[in-house]
Amino acid sequence: MDIVEVINDCHMYQCGARDKDGKLKYPFVLCDLDGIVKINGVAGILECKTCNIGSEDYRIWKSGKVPLKYYLQCCYYMLCMNLPYAYICVKWGISPQECAYMYIERNFEVEEMIIDMAEKFIQCVKTNTPPDLKGQNMDRLFVFWRKKMGNASSDVPPKDLPDSYKETILQLSYMNDEIKAANKTATEIKERRNNLLAEKIFPVMGNANEARVSFNEKKDLVLHVRDKSFTNMKIDTKRLQEEDPDIYRMYLITKTEFDQKRFVKENPDLVDEYMIEDDTLTDGKMNFCDVTLQNKLKGAV
Repeated sequence: MDIVEVINDCHMYQCGARDKDGKLKYPFVLCDLDGIVKINGVAGILECKTCNIGSEDYRIWKSGKVPLKYYLQCCYYMLCMNLPYAYICVKWGISPQECAYMYIERNFEVEEMIIDMAEKFIQCVKTNTPPDLKGQNMDRLFVFWRKKMGNASSDVPPKDLPDSYKETILQLSYMNDEIKAANKTATEIKERRNNLLAEKIFPVMGNANEARVSFNEKKDLVLHVRDKSFTNMKIDTKRLQEEDPDIYRMYLITKTEFDQKRFVKENPDLVDEYMIEDDTLTDGKMNFCDVTLQNKLKGAV
């Protein structure tokens, strides 16, 4: 049996690696630990995270993987502390079933990549030069700037830009016009498609999720009108109210509005018992329509 020791070490450390002259090789490599874990006397990094149910990170954690940003953080910490492994723990609730822990082995190639990126970034800071955006995640960069700017404020004067920005502003204007035209076109096409579905397809579909029609000797055209790739879940509040009215009343926000998020967080043992499929016809479900070309089913004539 392994001997496991968890050390509550929450100090900040600087990488102690030195060059041949005795100077710190990576003085910029710092880490603010959550803790240290020792397994049979061998120390490693302990990193702790939380995440929200339904978030992008939650889906990655549930698949048994570590989100890239946290993996790279653990690699950075192993470099700083010169330790051979890390355990990263995450929780999205309070029960043992609502947490996970994963082992990460030290990877020197990844460390070299991180150091190279860090050194380039530090040079940008020293020279007051914006980093090269090539290869960056522009969606995240957009969200970063939007959050940094915040909401509109009436007491902030307008920003005067140099003439070199004229073409950029014009491009934005043209793109806005394109988006408006595309949205109008998409709306018109969707309306024609829905009319065709209502006139020709829905009356003959019954309760089927898909319909097939022969395309050639080997292939079928397959029409999907109900999306089963994901299923939304909800608490069966009607049953909960009947079987345990006291608990039901505890989570009422108004006379009819039930705080499902808080109920799920505080009653993990009841979630499986009262969770049912949400059959609410959302806009996404209402407008779902997909056509694919598939091999004919075995035995089909």
